Amino acid sequence: MDKENPKKQSSIFVTIGSKPKKELAGQEWDNGKKESAAAIEPKKEEEEFQWLFPEKTEQKEEAIQQYASMQRPAAKQATGKLLIIVISAVCVGVLLGYALVKVVTQKEEPARHAILQEEKQEKVKEKENTAAVPAAPKGKGTSLSSIEPAVVQGGVFSTKEAAEAVKRQINGLDLPAEAVQQNGQYIVLLATASTVETAKMIGELYKASGADTYAKQVTVSSSQPLGEAAGEIAALFPAVAEESGKQVAGRKGDQLELQKAEKALTAMDVQSNDRTAVQLKKLLTEALTEAKSDQPQAAKAAQEKLLAFLSVYSQ
Repeated sequence: MDKENPKKQSSIFVTIGSKPKKELAGQEWDNGKKESAAAIEPKKEEEEFQWLFPEKTEQKEEAIQQYASMQRPAAKQATGKLLIIVISAVCVGVLLGYALVKVVTQKEEPARHAILQEEKQEKVKEKENTAAVPAAPKGKGTSLSSIEPAVVQGGVFSTKEAAEAVKRQINGLDLPAEAVQQNGQYIVLLATASTVETAKMIGELYKASGADTYAKQVTVSSSQPLGEAAGEIAALFPAVAEESGKQVAGRKGDQLELQKAEKALTAMDVQSNDRTAVQLKKLLTEALTEAKSDQPQAAKAAQEKLLAFLSVYSQ
């Protein structure tokens, strides 16, 4: 074979989709001294191979269609299973709820029936007791409800002597004070009202004068049965205490409330043999007279009478 002749080469033509074919030409490099590229001579007889490749867009569309066709049945199956699960859960919940309601209702019905029976029996007993106890005649001894005033307290003591000693100390500060017996103890009171708010204002004013005070609501009850007249008088106590307490705290009292209380107190008929009622009416009348003057010093005098009222009522 002659060395100067170039090597035979073949060309390959490739057709891609509908695009025109391209010729792929081979190259040969001469290893000679001149280091020049040898020309490629076309060959008369060429071998052609046509490779047909689908376009990329066509491949993607086919893949998408195949994926969609596979996913639709799966999605329908999953949706159907989910609906079945939800419906089953709802049915089970309804059945369990109905069963629980039946059980609770069956347990509560006997209990309600028993409660109604007990209430009926109690009402019958109350009617029998009411019919058995006759109404107390006017002027006779009866049990009275307690008075629940707001007070300015100076201390609680187990002996009357200790309470009296503190009372004298407070009086030395030019402040009213009274020892009131309650539940086996002696409470030193400096002022009274019907609301804790008013009692606190008085307490702050008395603290500035050097007294150690504490405002709160208390219950004052009698240690022995009192007459009906004493109870009617005690019902007027809160109004007089509140208005005179406001005056001590530097506020204006309601004169209309004081006039109503005075009118009601004057209209009361108290038997002379009911000493406790007579004494309570006298003290409340004097407190009203002092409170009507609308002066701070007179209001303190009214408080002295009201504290004495509580002391007598608690005996």
